Amino acid sequence: MKISLFLSLLLPIMAASAQPPASLVPTTPSTASDYYCTWNLQGYVCSYGAGAGSNDLRLEINEDNLFGCQLGYKVWGHEQAKTTQTSGQPPCEVTWIVPSRYQGWLSHYPMLHADLTFVLDDSWDIPHGPGPDGASKRPHGRNYDNEHLATMAIAPDRFPSFQGDDLQRMTQLVKAVKEQGWRSLGGWVCAQNPIGLTHEYTGLENTYENSLRWTTEQEERFWKRRLGESQRAGFNYWKVDWGNKDRDEQFRRRLSQWGREVAPEVVIEHASFQDGGTHHPDFISFSQTIRSYDVNNQIAQAQTLQRLYDLGQQPDAEREGWGIINCEDEAYIAAGLGCAIGVMRHPYVGALPDGQPDIYFADCGPGSRQLKNRLNETVRAVRWHRIAQPFGHKRDQWRADSMTLQESGNGKSWQAPARMSRRMPLPVITGDGASVPDRPYVLASLYDNECVAVAIINRNINGHYQQQHVDVSAQPLRWDRKVGIFGHCRSLTLNYQGGLPAGAFTVYAQDLATDEPPTAIPYTLTPDGRGIILQVADLEALCQGHDYPYTEVEREVGKDYTDQSDPAVVLLIVKDEQQTTSPVFNNNY
Repeated sequence: MKISLFLSLLLPIMAASAQPPASLVPTTPSTASDYYCTWNLQGYVCSYGAGAGSNDLRLEINEDNLFGCQLGYKVWGHEQAKTTQTSGQPPCEVTWIVPSRYQGWLSHYPMLHADLTFVLDDSWDIPHGPGPDGASKRPHGRNYDNEHLATMAIAPDRFPSFQGDDLQRMTQLVKAVKEQGWRSLGGWVCAQNPIGLTHEYTGLENTYENSLRWTTEQEERFWKRRLGESQRAGFNYWKVDWGNKDRDEQFRRRLSQWGREVAPEVVIEHASFQDGGTHHPDFISFSQTIRSYDVNNQIAQAQTLQRLYDLGQQPDAEREGWGIINCEDEAYIAAGLGCAIGVMRHPYVGALPDGQPDIYFADCGPGSRQLKNRLNETVRAVRWHRIAQPFGHKRDQWRADSMTLQESGNGKSWQAPARMSRRMPLPVITGDGASVPDRPYVLASLYDNECVAVAIINRNINGHYQQQHVDVSAQPLRWDRKVGIFGHCRSLTLNYQGGLPAGAFTVYAQDLATDEPPTAIPYTLTPDGRGIILQVADLEALCQGHDYPYTEVEREVGKDYTDQSDPAVVLLIVKDEQQTTSPVFNNNY
């Protein structure tokens, strides 16, 4: 029987090619403003103390937690029964204990060190204590009157192995972090003028009230000094947050301006969370990066998406390439909408050290999302940024569905647009999936180099993470650019706006978490011959068996743990006539 042309278009095609190309993921590390932040590590190791705002979290920033046994076992821990007093140590109470198995944070994400900045969160510049000058002066972290806040100087008693003046200590610490393979070091910066340096810069007594009286010229002298030191030391990321100037637009704008003048290599991130989840309406316009801010992990995806939508409606960034949004730990949302990633999930899976569930990572029993069981999602999204970099904000490049979908759990709920895109048409859920009540969010973005990412974000509904497989269609611009596909779906149709290449071609795909050579995968042509239809099961199979490389300590903590990440692959079309014994293609996109 003669098969019609139409039917032949629907038959799976597997081109017989010679040798597959090399890895579709470049070996050159990403230069995106992605980072790994210590805040949830600080919370985990102390079982979050009296709550997420507890001062206990702030006590955990020290060299032993970062480096583990590499610099000795000088710790300020919670196991005093095991300690013996030492002498000849720095001028603060230091004890020696059996090293905690939760130390060695710099060993996390070994395959991403060169792609990420390691960011120290709150209190790295506040002496550990005890006494009126220590971190203990911040009960629950809600007051601004610690004299060391915003001093931007490595606290000597937290990092006693690093000696000298402020610049020397910072330079030494940055060097030690880079020696572990990380791209750089950064830190949390309190948005206020330091009380303890008020007399030096104003001549007034060091009081909280006087710290509010700094002139703009005095501010400029201090902050330019610290920015210059950061640049010289290689302390290249400032996570500006909280403080009595948190919502002071003019202060934040000046800080960004001073950074451009004296420390162009230092990335200054702004953020401001207000009631209802909105942001200061104009921070994004002058921000190099802006963080969408903390979320409740039961409804994290909906909260993040709604905040991204809100930020997308704000005025354009004033400088080309600025206004990059950091959507924190939602790695696949970041990929799907051209955002940077502030990694918060960590490899200490399971319950907190005190035995309680780690609800801060939605670890709420069977069926919950359990983010710490999804570390390869971070790996895949960060490695995608080796292919395509996050891009800046322009309001007219955002598109969003008028329909919203809801996430819910633990008595909370949040809504966000069902579909969103940047620089390209909205993706579409086709067929019967469009009417499924628990259908996923769908995202798509066109990057600067014309690569495209499509993300399918399944939802948390009543505390249960859904795995709804639907048919999705998106419209990449060019067939010769890579496409990143993040998450679960049943099929994906790629309708190329510029059409497909003439003649035979092969579609290659690869798990973004690996450097293994890509695999030729089957596809069918769309009826008009301008696109391809992929059965995503063929793509998801590429991601099976690739576990996150846990250390022995982390496996002990997690016991019988295997990664449960949603899949993510990169694919590329290669014309067969281009192929010889070793097909050649451009790995820059």
